[in-house]
Amino acid sequence: MSEEKPAEPAAEAAPEGEGGEQLEEDAEVLNPPCIDLTDYKLKIDHFDQMHVLEEEGKLEGAENFRQVSGFPVFGTAQPTEEGFLRVLDKLPKGTEEKPVKTIWYNMRQEPVIYVNGIPYAPRNPEKMHENLELNEPVYNLGCMRTWS
Repeated sequence: MSEEKPAEPAAEAAPEGEGGEQLEEDAEVLNPPCIDLTDYKLKIDHFDQMHVLEEEGKLEGAENFRQVSGFPVFGTAQPTEEGFLRVLDKLPKGTEEKPVKTIWYNMRQEPVIYVNGIPYAPRNPEKMHENLELNEPVYNLGCMRTWS
């Protein structure tokens, strides 16, 4: 027969106006990061003249946007935040009764960080022109988070 532990007393909230702001009770607890990027530099990941396809159909902020002929498969260079929204406007949406599901895959190995709508990639200061190599298990890569 198992023993039941008595319920822990609930923490009392500080009365309004005392003790500063009350922390959210449902605050998400994050795992530690899988890689420490403290000493890394940010390299801009969007620049002039990165568009190498024909000018017809060029999508500002989502350079090299294209579709695989005959398939609902699209590709783009790393878009800006506005470019990302422009891509979403171009994708099939379906109807309210039958919406089209969109799956976005980012094929970058390293994380992408957006600052004021512009994408940046962290780089080792000793190897600014080389992509990061993350040899972590997939579970650990899940510790990278999106912040708004």
